[in-house]
Amino acid sequence: NRQRHLTTFANRSYFFGAVSGLFANFKSYWDHNTHDLKDAQKRYGEAKTEGEALEAQMHLRTVQKTHFELLLPLIKSCCDVMVFGNNAGVDLFKRVYGRKLHEGVHCAGGLLSAATVLYSNYP
Repeated sequence: NRQRHLTTFANRSYFFGAVSGLFANFKSYWDHNTHDLKDAQKRYGEAKTEGEALEAQMHLRTVQKTHFELLLPLIKSCCDVMVFGNNAGVDLFKRVYGRKLHEGVHCAGGLLSAATVLYSNYP
């Protein structure tokens, strides 16, 4: 009984951490999208000379690279919430839909989460 209680507590803690990470990653992605990316696109569109356009294009590519790098943790966080929400003690999908998430989807989410980490760390 104590073991089950501790397991449930651990699963809920992991889920809480995953949801917190999802909000943090979404906020950083959203802020970058609404400020840095929009400003770089505007700067590229308003370039008057060829030199300004080339410089703005290089800046835009750098910002787009950062934008993609911010997308990866967001995808990972979405997958983590899905995976940890299916664990015993949390049972998010069982509470919302009346049944647990299919194990194939659960496994695919875990694999995608792991793949984003591998891609980020081993380019």
